[in-house]
Amino acid sequence: MFSHLFADVRHSMQRSLATRALQTTWPFTCTIVLFFVVFFVFTIFETIATPLGMDMYGWSKPQASLYMGIVLAGAGILAIVVFLVVKLLAKRFDSRLLLIAGYVFCFVGFFIFLPWGHKLPVMGYADIVTPFRPNITHTTMALSPRDLTHFLPSRVANGNEIAAPLTSDLRYTQDFRSDPTSLLDVTTSTTTNVTAAPEGCPWSFAWCGQVPQVRLQQFLGGTVAIAIGYPVCNVMTYTLFSKVLGPQPQGLWMGYLTATGSLARTLGPIFVSQIYDAYGPRVTFASACAVLLLTVGLCLLSYRRLLPFSDTPYRRRPDDEYT
Repeated sequence: MFSHLFADVRHSMQRSLATRALQTTWPFTCTIVLFFVVFFVFTIFETIATPLGMDMYGWSKPQASLYMGIVLAGAGILAIVVFLVVKLLAKRFDSRLLLIAGYVFCFVGFFIFLPWGHKLPVMGYADIVTPFRPNITHTTMALSPRDLTHFLPSRVANGNEIAAPLTSDLRYTQDFRSDPTSLLDVTTSTTTNVTAAPEGCPWSFAWCGQVPQVRLQQFLGGTVAIAIGYPVCNVMTYTLFSKVLGPQPQGLWMGYLTATGSLARTLGPIFVSQIYDAYGPRVTFASACAVLLLTVGLCLLSYRRLLPFSDTPYRRRPDDEYT
């Protein structure tokens, strides 16, 4: 009888510990994944901005760098304002709702980026392979006005030109006969083979003739939405993670969270460069939309578990040991 009682108690304790472990582990994992997605999608936006301007609008590389730099600077100013507003909104609304709203804004931004219509991007020049030509040197020789006067008729007698130079001009005549270039101004110019950077969508990309252009108005509108959603997601993820940790070592787990963001910023450019070159902006932005939709679904599924540590039904007692 006592053996069955002890077995029931042990089983109950094991279930309680398993439930508690699930209650504490799942919020950690969920918030880390959410933080990864935040930096991953924003890195896609950062990486693709300049190549998109060159391919869609025919900008040169300096132009694209300048214009996209101005756009990103404006987005940064907007993000600063959003950071300040989020602090006030967090006092009135649930952090989880604000987090979901931030992901929705990011989704709307990438959805606006999707190419629509029938206008194709500006096409670049086709690559023409020409045989290599060495540098060509052009030499131009011209008499200076000072030396030219010595070869003009020195005297005029009875209307007839005397072609022979004067005695004072014999030196110039002898120098010219011995070295014809001694009295010449020699100008040398060298023409080198110069390869200009292509402007417009490269012909090597098969999608350039199929995928419509991302209009400039689209890009600016999507940038505004992302500039609103990214800071909200960033702040709310940090806030939720800090609350979920509770009395756990904050520095250690925040280090893990920051390392996850660094990993996202490493993988994001690799992903977007491969997808963009192979399939174009439509597939690139559609894949970002799909990632954000899955992330919103994860937030909804985990909504009841993303609670501060003090509000969890299976929170640890003060005398519990933490590992």
